[in-house]
Amino acid sequence: VNSSNSVGGIVCYKANYGAVTFCTNTGAVSGTQKVGGIVGDNRVDSIENCANNGTVSGTSETGGIAGNLYYGNIVNCFDNAAGSIVGKNSNGSAANCFYLAESETDSVSGTTAVSEKQCRSGEVSFLLGSGWGQLIGIDNYPILGGAAVYAAAEDSPCSGYTNSSDGIKEHSYAD
Repeated sequence: VNSSNSVGGIVCYKANYGAVTFCTNTGAVSGTQKVGGIVGDNRVDSIENCANNGTVSGTSETGGIAGNLYYGNIVNCFDNAAGSIVGKNSNGSAANCFYLAESETDSVSGTTAVSEKQCRSGEVSFLLGSGWGQLIGIDNYPILGGAAVYAAAEDSPCSGYTNSSDGIKEHSYAD
């Protein structure tokens, strides 16, 4: 998707028409301003359980989930390509959102930079909660609707995360 203003991988301009939920963008999104992997310009309501896996580029107000978060909130979202959740936050909020970056680049409270290692281990899928998952050792990033991830049980031979619902994690020399 390529345009100038209010460009989104799923929705360009969102004003008062309900939540954007359970969607994933995998395409490249580019524009001048208010450029987001999911929503370019979010005016109200929420963006929940969404993932951006596509590159996002612009000159201002550029974010992996929303370019501009005027009002509304972003909850349980993940970005592995843009390096932030929100480009510009005017009056919105975020909770339990994660983005792939070497350090904190997003100034919005409720967003956290995570490493490749945290993503591959299953930690981020576990933290995102219900609706998210991944096959540990196969999927590099959290996936909407992926295999459930559990924290390893205290009595497990290894710590970390597992796809086993009993919390037992088998040791792997790759861990």
